[in-house]
Amino acid sequence: MHRELEVYVGLDVDPVAHEKDRARIEELLKGSEGLKAYAHLRNFRYVKSVLGGIDEDLLNEGVDGVLMDLGMSSMQGGSEDLVHVVEDPN
Repeated sequence: MHRELEVYVGLDVDPVAHEKDRARIEELLKGSEGLKAYAHLRNFRYVKSVLGGIDEDLLNEGVDGVLMDLGMSSMQGGSEDLVHVVEDPN
């Protein structure tokens, strides 16, 4: 993690990825002093309400950066319930 990072907020809608990420974040936090981390099982469209719920100053003052991975993961691509198959009518 970047040494100047003070607040980390993660959002994911996939409960499996969320749990894996949360465990990794907790491991990274062990050596970090002063870093606050939050992991939410929410859609990115709710980022404003999530930030406001953590600290109103995040909404008023803004954030220094945003990293978003909005694509589907290879882990999700293997799930039958998330893959829509279209059969050839011929």
